[in-house]
Amino acid sequence: MRLKTIRTAIAVALLGAAIGATYLGLGAAQATRPSAAPFRRLVSAPAPPGLRDAIPVIAKKAGIDPAAVSEAGVAAPGTPYRSTLVGTDHSGRIWVAFASAYSTTSFSLASSLFAHRPMVVLQGTRGTPSQLREVGFSVVVNASVTRVELETAGGSTNSLLLTRWPNTPYASASVSATSKEDFPKTVRAYNAAGRLVDVQQVDLTPIQP
Repeated sequence: MRLKTIRTAIAVALLGAAIGATYLGLGAAQATRPSAAPFRRLVSAPAPPGLRDAIPVIAKKAGIDPAAVSEAGVAAPGTPYRSTLVGTDHSGRIWVAFASAYSTTSFSLASSLFAHRPMVVLQGTRGTPSQLREVGFSVVVNASVTRVELETAGGSTNSLLLTRWPNTPYASASVSATSKEDFPKTVRAYNAAGRLVDVQQVDLTPIQP
């Protein structure tokens, strides 16, 4: 798995462990509109075991209690695990990290991500120099963004279900896909008035050796 930022500098600490992805469905009835993934403590979420092993290491480096790390939106059930992790240090500062079934980044101050634009997109890909086999990303937005729209390589467009972070101005979501038609291509952010405030492209070029 190679993580690539889209116009955003984030220190990535690859852990290099092949972790089996595990996720439980939300159990909603078919007639019920899907809801955003819940904001919940990681200790109570069905995250990959390797991620739980990594959290104490990266959390302590940021001054965060590992037991207080929360999961703020995960990829849909049936797709490879990808999520946004949130923690608060002893000074009350909010930190964020990005995780997949294969690796995780270090924690960064959430406020530092929005110096130049209202939406942060961190991409991850997996495959060979000739073919992508998995494409995913995690997105975090600030309070100026009320809707995020995803366009896939197959041409379909849909709004992402954002998970709001309690008592903060932030929200996030994660997407993973293994089918070429479902690969995320373009991510657009809109404000409350429906105006486009940010757009970022997902890099779909094959992984270079």
